[in-house]
Amino acid sequence: MACYEMCGSFAVFKPCERTQQQLDEAISLKLIPPNCGWKRVNDTKGNDTNLWKRMPLLTATDIAAFAKQAAGLRGVKQLRWAAEHMTGQTASPFEVQTSMLVSLPRDEGGMGINITNNVRIPLSDAARSLYDKTCCYADILIESNTDSMGVILECQGRSAHDSEAASLSDAERTTALTSMGYDVISFIKRRGSPTSQRPIRNAPPKMPCDGSCWSIGMNCSPLSRPASS
Repeated sequence: MACYEMCGSFAVFKPCERTQQQLDEAISLKLIPPNCGWKRVNDTKGNDTNLWKRMPLLTATDIAAFAKQAAGLRGVKQLRWAAEHMTGQTASPFEVQTSMLVSLPRDEGGMGINITNNVRIPLSDAARSLYDKTCCYADILIESNTDSMGVILECQGRSAHDSEAASLSDAERTTALTSMGYDVISFIKRRGSPTSQRPIRNAPPKMPCDGSCWSIGMNCSPLSRPASS
């Protein structure tokens, strides 16, 4: 998780009350410019979250080089192993968790599936008529060995997708990608027991996920399969 966060475009940080007050004061006095490099993510209701967007701090190559220089020190083997098993640049902790569960070897609790993160997918003219964008970025892409385009796993945290407008946008995006031959599976991160959500007309089905079950048409690994009752 730490390697993914250092090499990803996000950070998780919850300031204490005093730090938050100082941060708000600095912003109000314009001591912190809007383009300082860190941008806090707001949920669909406009509330601050603990997720921040920023440029990656390191690359997997940087981590590998450091591990080589620090050979013999405690924890370096684990660091090297983590860097070697990274699948790409991620944009949220949910993407990291999903990537790890899908890509790690089965004996490490994953599914052993080759994936790529944040893949740019140019949209065809027909797809653009369905979704007013020139391209999309797949959170996770599983390339196909057959004639199909592949499977896209979308990791949709509730803070950014828990609104009717977001659901409609997600539906248009999914429809556009499906029209190009991709299979799109959406995951919703939920805390605690699953809660019912109002269905959106013409929205594609979404698969609730509590981080423990990954039944997406592939066999769950023993460590990620829900415990039997």
